[in-house]
Amino acid sequence: MKKLSKRFLTLAIACVMAMAMAVPAFAATNSILSPVGRGNIRVNGYGIAGTARLTASSSVAQSKVVLQPASSMTNQKWTVEGSGNEGTIYTAQTPSGTRLAVNLWRVAVSSGVYPATLAATTGNTDDTYFHFSNYNSYRFRAWLNQGTYAGYRLYIDKSSTTSQYSDVYFVNSNKDPNTLWYWSLAS
Repeated sequence: MKKLSKRFLTLAIACVMAMAMAVPAFAATNSILSPVGRGNIRVNGYGIAGTARLTASSSVAQSKVVLQPASSMTNQKWTVEGSGNEGTIYTAQTPSGTRLAVNLWRVAVSSGVYPATLAATTGNTDDTYFHFSNYNSYRFRAWLNQGTYAGYRLYIDKSSTTSQYSDVYFVNSNKDPNTLWYWSLAS
């Protein structure tokens, strides 16, 4: 009887160990892929029919940032510089040597809604420095990380589904589906 008890105990320990090693293999995991430091990327609106990309409407400061149909133009290429999951989104366009980044323009278009524009980052990190919350794989949410507007997220205006482009704003919303983006490497 003692021998049989030892065998059951040994079998039970072996089963527990096998299950403990198998759990990580079967657990649902999300790849965390930050857009920071990837070189030229494209930033796409998630959940929009077709491919709509974050686009600099012009290469001068205070130009609007909009969502437009995909193209191979430089105004749809971005670099994200920083470390880990925090950084600044710069346009790949470099007019006269000034680097421009996605910026919260501090004039509200309606209560709590601010337009996204391009601006130099010198002395302006509160309005241009993002935290990237990895949602799943290449999908993310981006919100300002510091200052008066900390927590304001980059937002896609999907109010016009027939429009070829949409405006991009900052809003203080934490779960809105219009704040979901995904990135891909630019060629």
